[in-house]
Formats: sequence, C-alpha cells, structure tokens
Amino acid sequence: MKYLLVLISITILSCSERATTSSAQAPEAPNAQTAPAANEAKDAPAAQTAPSANTAPDAPSAPAAQTAPSAPTPSQQAQVKQAAGAPQVPVAGINWKLVELNGKNIEGKTAKEMYLFLDPSSPLFKSHSGCNLVTGEVKRGGTDQMWFINLLPTTMDCNTPDIDAEFQRALELVSFYKVTGKTLVLSKKGNVPVMTFIAKG
Repeated sequence: MKYLLVLISITILSCSERATTSSAQAPEAPNAQTAPAANEAKDAPAAQTAPSANTAPDAPSAPAAQTAPSAPTPSQQAQVKQAAGAPQVPVAGINWKLVELNGKNIEGKTAKEMYLFLDPSSPLFKSHSGCNLVTGEVKRGGTDQMWFINLLPTTMDCNTPDIDAEFQRALELVSFYKVTGKTLVLSKKGNVPVMTFIAKG
C-alpha cells in the first residue's frame, strides 16, 4: 500500500512536470506581419508650360521723308546772276596782264608789261616779271588748284629788282586759282590772293 502511494505520487509529479514543460514550450503565436508600407504616390509629372505665342514681326518702318533743298539766299542768287552775266574765259591760251601783286596796284611800275600765258597744248607756261622772262611748268589738280613748278627765269639786270623777285616768289606760292569773267586771281594757301590778272584782247 505504501508502495502504491509512492507510485501515485511519482505519477502525479511526472504529469505535472509534463504540463509545465508543455506550457513552457508552447510556441508563441506568430506576430502579425506588418503590412507592407504603401508605395509612396509617385509625383505627378509637372505640367508642361504652354509654349509662348510667337511675337508678331515688327512692321517695317516708313522711310524718312527727304528734306527739301533749302532755297538759295539772296547773296547766292546775286552770285548766280553775276556769273551768268559774265562769260568765263579759259585759263590756258589767254594772255593775262598782271594788275595787282600782293594786293598792290602794279600797272606802270615796270619798264615792260607783266603777264602770264599758259600753253593750252602742254603743261608749260611763260611769264614776264617786267624785267625777266620766267618759264616753267604748271600743275593743276581738282577744280581750283594750280601750282607753278620748275621756274626758270632769265638773269637780266633790272631797274626794279624788288618787283622782279616778288613776282617770282608769288608764282612759287600759288596754290589756287579762280576765274571770274575776264579776271584771273591766283592765291596761296588759305586762299589769300597774291596775283590778279585781266585778260587782254
């Protein structure tokens, strides 16, 4: 009987340990899987900017109106009338008599008449200073330019050496000429008159 009680006690303890062990070893309930995070919404594509309307081309500007030429002044009209009433003579082929030298009246101051002649068929000229014959070449440029170059005077003894030298010096200074009617004016730089002639005949 005593043996039987011991056996029952052992059996009860054994069952109790098994229950405890089963309880301890019972698997834990699996954790609920976390639902996958929702994919982030994709960014909506940026709205495309509407192309700007083409700018209309500028209308061509109207051409500027031309200014009408101004009417001639009274002095200009007078000059035109004077020129029309006084026919021009050619520079070459005319015997030009010297009447003024550097602004001074020179008529009757020398033994012989002072003159200038330009050959119409060559670039040569001849002149007379009242004492010596002066020859050389004439060079022309533009519409009113003239130069006397390569002067070659004779060497006569003169009663008026100062006038003779002044005549030759004036020819060397000439740069411009102007014919008005039958008057020829030779000027140096700055359009300063140095010799004034009148046409003979």
